[in-house]
Amino acid sequence: MLYLSMAALAAVLLLFAWIGLRARSAEAGLDDFVTARNSQNARAIGLSFLASGMGGWILFAPPEVGALVGPLALAGYALGAALPFALFAALGPAIRRALPQGRSIGEFAEHFYGPAVRRWVGLISLLYMSCFFDRRADGDWRHHQHAVGHQWQPGGGGRCPDDPALHRLGWPAREHDD
Repeated sequence: MLYLSMAALAAVLLLFAWIGLRARSAEAGLDDFVTARNSQNARAIGLSFLASGMGGWILFAPPEVGALVGPLALAGYALGAALPFALFAALGPAIRRALPQGRSIGEFAEHFYGPAVRRWVGLISLLYMSCFFDRRADGDWRHHQHAVGHQWQPGGGGRCPDDPALHRLGWPAREHDD
């Protein structure tokens, strides 16, 4: 069964690589692969933001917050989820006018505040991704532990550089943390 799954995954990967190679053009630059600059309408871009911002977690987190804390927390959660979209809608046109060829928040930070701030933004982005990955992996490890009925630890021991900082901020320690 494993070989069938791997073969199916490889076939899909090759199919999408083939589609990508056929769709590219000789005059396409980096901007064509990183941004959708003036190639999509507002509805398509809005749906793309919605899909990327509201992944699978949106199905489970709000009901859990509502059940554990109550309707006021659920309202706060909804406001917190909508706030980045509202800010982007309000500030996006001004950012676009100020930096028409910009592709990322790092370029924006460097343009207005210098290269040190761009590095700081990159570091914060990496820390955020590290926290997200670590917490996601922790959830997967806990589900596995529950399913098989014993303590399971990943090969690296389940450590992440952000663990001590998150514990000091009140995030509960995992069972495999010392």
